Amino acid sequence: MSFRDRVLSADDPFEWIEEATENKGLGFEDLFRLDDQPMPAPELEPVERYLRSRTDDAGLDVHQLQDEIVSRRRLMDRQLEEIDYQVSRAAFSLKQLDFRIGYNDAVDFKRNWTERELANMRRERRNLRLRCWEDIVALRKELREALKQYRDAAARRQIMERGTDGG
Repeated sequence: MSFRDRVLSADDPFEWIEEATENKGLGFEDLFRLDDQPMPAPELEPVERYLRSRTDDAGLDVHQLQDEIVSRRRLMDRQLEEIDYQVSRAAFSLKQLDFRIGYNDAVDFKRNWTERELANMRRERRNLRLRCWEDIVALRKELREALKQYRDAAARRQIMERGTDGG
C-alpha cells in the first residue's frame, strides 16, 4: 500500500503523521506530500551562494591589491617630492658656501655637514625607491595569486550555473 493510500484510508488522521515522523524520519514539509514520487534533489542554493561569495571575495581582494599598489606609488611620490625639496635646499645652501676651503673653519664645517646631508638624502631617495619597488613586486605577486583565485572561482561558478540550467 502506498503512502497516499495509507493516509486516505486511515481511521485517525493523526495516525499517519505519527507513523511518518517516527519511522521514516521525515520533516514537517514531507508530511503533506501525498504521493510516492521521489523527493526532488535538494537545491544547489547553498553551493551557489558559496561560489558567489568566493568569487565576490576574490574580486574584492583583487581590487584591494590594485588600490594598495596605487596607494604605495602615491606615497612614494609624495615622499620623493619631500626629499627632492630638501635636496634642492641643501644644494642651494652648498652653493651659497662657495668660499675657498681653509679660510674659514665655520664655513668649512657647514659645507662638510651640508655635503654629508646631501649625500644622505640622495641615499634615502634611492632606498625609498628600492623599498617601494620591493613592496610593489610583493603586491603584484599577491595580485597574481588573487587574480588566479578569482578566475578559478568564476570558472567554478560558471560551471555550476551551466549545470543547474540543464545545459
